[in-house]
Parts: sequence; C-alpha cells; structure tokens
Amino acid sequence: MTDIVDEVEAQLNSTRSQAAKAAKVVVSHVLLGYKGSLPGKDTPLSKDDAKKKAIEILHAARKQGADFEALVKTHSQDPGPGTYAVTPDAGFVPQFKQLALSLGKGQVDVVETNFGYHVIKLEDRRTAPPPSYEEMADQ
Repeated sequence: MTDIVDEVEAQLNSTRSQAAKAAKVVVSHVLLGYKGSLPGKDTPLSKDDAKKKAIEILHAARKQGADFEALVKTHSQDPGPGTYAVTPDAGFVPQFKQLALSLGKGQVDVVETNFGYHVIKLEDRRTAPPPSYEEMADQ
C-alpha cells in the first residue's frame, strides 16, 4: 500500500512542478529601440540615450501610484499592443521571457534585448491549478 501512496505522491509532485513551470504571466512593457537594434532604423536614439531613458522610465514606474499604462502610451516604440501573455514556451527573446517570468506581481524592471531596452511590468501571474490528491489517486 505504501508503494502505491508513494507513487501517487511522486506523480502529484511531478504534476505540480510541471504546472508551476507552465505559468502564464501578463506583462506590459515600454520598448526603447536604438540605432543598431532591430527596430533601430526608425529611431534617433543612441544606445546610451535609450539606456538612460529606460532607467528614467523605470524610476518613474516604481514610484507610488505610477500610471504604467500612460508610460507605455507615451514612450513605447512597440508597434504591438504593449501587453503580452508570456509562457515558458512562448516565442519571445530569452532575456525578455526570463525577466517576465521572474518578476513578482506589480514589479517593474528593465532588460536589454536585440530589440532594444524593455521596461517590463508584471501585471498578472496565472498558473493552472495542480490536480488534487484525490484526482491523482483516481488515475
């Protein structure tokens, strides 16, 4: 009997671990391209200027009561919506995806990718609830 219980507990722990890895986060971001970055041909910013501006936006975003949506609308060069769902297997550049998945809800940070500097805010984190012990025991 203990072997069966141990097997079910191991399966449950494995499934819970997989569910945690399958987290989906929703992020908003400000993209600041610069000359030499992928969208850089359309921007007058140098890499140093883009970095300075990204840090300024980061500081503004971290202030109490900051309106991150307004920062996105005012500063982002992202031609997309500026808000994205990110999962571990999503097709985002690794640096963007890694930061997005590591942030806590409401946290803001900056990362550089081949697209430029991204000031990213985690809006929401969603995980699929792991199956209950009883659900696993039925299998």
